[in-house]
Amino acid sequence: RGFKSKEETPVDIIVKCFKINKLFQYGGFAWLYLSIGPLPRYTSIAPLHALVGLSLVLVGQILNAGIYAAIGKKGVYYGCKFNLPAPWCTGFPFNVVTAHPQYLGSVLTTFGACLLLATDIHVANGWFGLALVQALLYVYMSYVE
Repeated sequence: RGFKSKEETPVDIIVKCFKINKLFQYGGFAWLYLSIGPLPRYTSIAPLHALVGLSLVLVGQILNAGIYAAIGKKGVYYGCKFNLPAPWCTGFPFNVVTAHPQYLGSVLTTFGACLLLATDIHVANGWFGLALVQALLYVYMSYVE
């Protein structure tokens, strides 16, 4: 069928594509951040920013990990579109707030990380704008799905 080995499925190829996409995504954030200014010292992060930022990252990653535990790689990476069996789940994390908990988890993680890294110069130069654009893209994808 054109795959490298019997174990490689279309889902495996999608995973590789998503990894490349993540390199560009994280690279864009890193490039913007470092082009504006240096990383903050952890002692310069306000306690409230640290608490809220870490909480957002933690909740976001709990949702993301919950997705993989609930439906596995085939479910996360559109295995059903390739006629691969993927479980249907109505429990956690699909019973929390939205039908797209992975997107919510990604957005929460992104805003939490942005909050942890925010300095006055970064905020003045639009640091949260990139996170907002990413959030809007996730909203669009949840609509398309």
